[in-house]
Amino acid sequence: AIVNHSMGGLVSQYYLKVLGGNTSVSHLASIAGANHGTTYAGACLIYTTCQQMYPGSSFISQISAGDETPGDTKYATWYSACDGIIIPYTSTRLDGATNNNVVCQTHIGYLTDTVVLGQIARFVAS
Repeated sequence: AIVNHSMGGLVSQYYLKVLGGNTSVSHLASIAGANHGTTYAGACLIYTTCQQMYPGSSFISQISAGDETPGDTKYATWYSACDGIIIPYTSTRLDGATNNNVVCQTHIGYLTDTVVLGQIARFVAS
């Protein structure tokens, strides 16, 4: 199983979709993942990593093309309008995943949110 946060969403999507890792991963839990990019990356476009995280970049287009949840891997996401870093906050959602809208959580706050972490533990154990 893979549990990711933020930019880890991009790394995980690349592994699962482009490198074929979905054959080796039972569950993917994406916490505030930048799965479709974030306009917040516009603040640092001089860096390649920020360019790749920007919505519509060639990297985002590559990992979001086609089936967003390939293979037998079970996918779930957690996202919130209060995130403040993933903009738009719905960028975390994946078609075909169980998408969990958290009422109000900050980008870093997920990492100590025992309710969300419990949901993720139960998802990974399912």
